[in-house]
Amino acid sequence: MDNSWVFDLENIIFTKVKKVVSDELSGKYPKLNFTMTDNSSGTPVFPCVYIHELPGVERGGDLENKSINAVLYSMQIDVFANSSQSDAKRVMRSVVLAFKELGFTIYQMPEFKNESTVFRQVVRVRRLIGNGDFL
Repeated sequence: MDNSWVFDLENIIFTKVKKVVSDELSGKYPKLNFTMTDNSSGTPVFPCVYIHELPGVERGGDLENKSINAVLYSMQIDVFANSSQSDAKRVMRSVVLAFKELGFTIYQMPEFKNESTVFRQVVRVRRLIGNGDFL
């Protein structure tokens, strides 16, 4: 059984969300930065969208239990801006709408955190994704 589809989800979703959000916000934020890692090198670029997967849960098992039929898949999105809370909110709005287009449910609404001169919003989303589902 080829269960590799589960391990490709983060890259597939990241790429789709990045495209939608970049297309929408490129005029307002031409240097909008997307990342899947919390390790940055060099000078930070703002606004920044950090998208990473959270632990998922297998669903839809069968008697043979050799294939992954579905997974309850979760992601966390952090948006950082050094200009204003409203910029962080504007970028997060676009990101959340992109996830909604992919069928995700928000299970943690935007949480605001201000760390000195950096404004941060955090959202968590999840979706049941089956083997062969179209994202």
